[in-house]
Amino acid sequence: MPRRRMNLKFAFLLLAVFLFLIATAAIVWSVRTNANDITQQWAAKFIWKQVLYDKTQILQPIYREITLARQLAKSPALIEWARSPEDPVLKRSGLRLLENFRYNFIDNNYFAVFLANRQYYYNNSNNDFDGQQLRYVLNSQATEDQWFFRTVNGKDPLQLNVSLDRALGITRLWINSLIRDGDEVLGLVGTGMDLTLFTEQLALNKESGIQSFFVDAYGQIQLSHDGFLVDAGYKDAKDRGLERIFADSGTLERLEKAFGELKSRRKSVSTVLVRSGGHPYLVGIVYLPEIDWFELTMINLQTVLPLSQFSTLIFVLIGVLLLSILVFNLALNHFLINPIASLTAAMGRVQDGEAPEEELQSEGIGEVAQLVEHFKEMANVVLLSRRDLERKVKQRTLSLERVASLDPLTGLLNRRGMLRCIENRLDQARREQNTAGLLCLDVDWFKKINDKHGHGAGDQVLVAVADIIRENIRSFDQASRWGGDEFLVLLHPISRDNLKILGERICQQVSEHGCLEGEIRLSVSVGGCLSKPDYGAEQFLHGADQALYLAKEAGRSCYRAWPKAE
Repeated sequence: MPRRRMNLKFAFLLLAVFLFLIATAAIVWSVRTNANDITQQWAAKFIWKQVLYDKTQILQPIYREITLARQLAKSPALIEWARSPEDPVLKRSGLRLLENFRYNFIDNNYFAVFLANRQYYYNNSNNDFDGQQLRYVLNSQATEDQWFFRTVNGKDPLQLNVSLDRALGITRLWINSLIRDGDEVLGLVGTGMDLTLFTEQLALNKESGIQSFFVDAYGQIQLSHDGFLVDAGYKDAKDRGLERIFADSGTLERLEKAFGELKSRRKSVSTVLVRSGGHPYLVGIVYLPEIDWFELTMINLQTVLPLSQFSTLIFVLIGVLLLSILVFNLALNHFLINPIASLTAAMGRVQDGEAPEEELQSEGIGEVAQLVEHFKEMANVVLLSRRDLERKVKQRTLSLERVASLDPLTGLLNRRGMLRCIENRLDQARREQNTAGLLCLDVDWFKKINDKHGHGAGDQVLVAVADIIRENIRSFDQASRWGGDEFLVLLHPISRDNLKILGERICQQVSEHGCLEGEIRLSVSVGGCLSKPDYGAEQFLHGADQALYLAKEAGRSCYRAWPKAE
């Protein structure tokens, strides 16, 4: 009985429905993504305008108070008084200055504390403390006075702190400016201002789905239309207020990263997508360097720019794509997309150095099949060329490493190659619990040979000494031209006696060797050092060098060991 086959028209209909659903999801995702991009671009512009507005309408009085506080802290009369706070003349002059500035501050109050005697001076807008500006003396052990000591020990010349009196319903900003004479901190001066009007302005300017608040460099909320957020951080040191809004630790990390980017001036406006209270928000952040604060503007995306506004665009795109899928995509997927996908996968295999899959030979028809065949031929050529190139590169690398480690005149190791060998042999000696030996050879009177017979003769002497060394060491020992007329011989394993025998034998053979038909009488001074478990390369070389000096002091053309045998 023949197998019942699905109706071709129905099969195409099912495939069309499937592709339609995929395309619909893609359209919705694309529109949502573009909507988010548009929202972020719009939000960045909105936030920047909001910051400019806040600077001129809300923050300008704060900037003015900061400028006055800094000016007061730099006043010569106040600095002189802070340096000698017990001087009555300086005290009268300083109090007059503070009183003059009191009338310039918005809330007509000031405070001053001097580090030398910790006396706290204060007067308010009602002049309640006229003649009694000295209120009390700060105690370094008292918890309520720690704010002063933290501030004077900090790095910031200006600090802003916001406190909320919930009983009175007053939010107050305290501006603390360090009194300095050069780099020396003498005290603290500042003023407090009522922020109730500012928070009310924030509340009045609040639009549906948009809210703004200000945080300091430590993430502490300092200014908000909701005083509860400001007060939260002062009840719990671990709760900065931000934790009340963003409970997710990942969101807080992204915000802190944005704070760092803005503070380093890599960006002027930063936006972060977050969720709060189950709703998506776009948080725009701007750095205010004048007060070292950040302004955060939270925009509820569902309220400000809901996806429903793009429904018409979505329906149009879905209709167009539905027609395109039914007319074109069915044939395109069968005859082109699938073969190209297989070809792409094969390219990835070739890129990884593997041969393309055998299934490629049956992919596609017509021009696609020809393309597959051409690709297979090209892939084989590329793989062969790659393997040949890798082989040549490996050979060349080995050759260059060998050349870089050899002295071109003598064929022995150079300084770089010998240092590597010394470190390796010392490690091996420690593992095997035996000893390595190091001979340091110096051609006697080499400069005189060069001066008398020329540098060509000097080169022949060096080659002759290198040949003698090479003839007297084992195949696994190492020798190098250390520099100029100095040679090193590294032997492992070896005993003190065998090291001495080898050093004396080299001395003897060099002295018996005739160079330039006997015109030059050669001799070498040899110093030997035996390794110890705690020796590093530097100590090992130093010991051999000391032994060489002993050989030279003994009259040259001899062997000496370091340390001397007990």
